[in-house]
Amino acid sequence: MSDASTELERLQAAITAAGDVVYDWDLPSDEFSWLGQATEAFRISGLHQISSGELFHQ
Repeated sequence: MSDASTELERLQAAITAAGDVVYDWDLPSDEFSWLGQATEAFRISGLHQISSGELFHQ
């Protein structure tokens, strides 16, 4: 396993253990990428509901 993938796994584990949620918003495509338990934090059934800025603000 590469160092980058190991670091990402460690980051994901830390975010989940802390109960935090982190997102990356690609502005040109208006797509969100999530780390952590976003569905639980926002009490939604799936990430498709908050996969873009437009959907997130509905």
